[in-house]
Amino acid sequence: ALSDRGKPYFPAFPYTHFSLSHTDGAVMVGLSGAPIGVDIEKARRTPPRLTRRFALPDDAETFFRVWTAAEAVGKRDGRGVVPVLRGGLDTLSDALPVDVWPGYFAACAVRPGYEPAETRFYTL
Repeated sequence: ALSDRGKPYFPAFPYTHFSLSHTDGAVMVGLSGAPIGVDIEKARRTPPRLTRRFALPDDAETFFRVWTAAEAVGKRDGRGVVPVLRGGLDTLSDALPVDVWPGYFAACAVRPGYEPAETRFYTL
């Protein structure tokens, strides 16, 4: 089902929170006992429209680190990436970067003080 903000949830398991993200060649899923947001992106050319609109860095590594953190926080809170980016970079302080495969960037956002207990990687 979807919450009033559009965030998906399991009605039969209200204390199981999840988040899903995908990009070319990768999928990331987060499961938690607290609200969670995840994002994964494959590195590519930075979108000039977004770097200008939100005054983001145009080098790919910095851009995707900021973008994945913003997406993760926006998904955790159920408000999306645009309000997070408009709030400024200090709103990203509780997003944790996740080291994944070369050429990919990822982040996870959980409630402050609540860190993921386990990370698993699977390759097909």
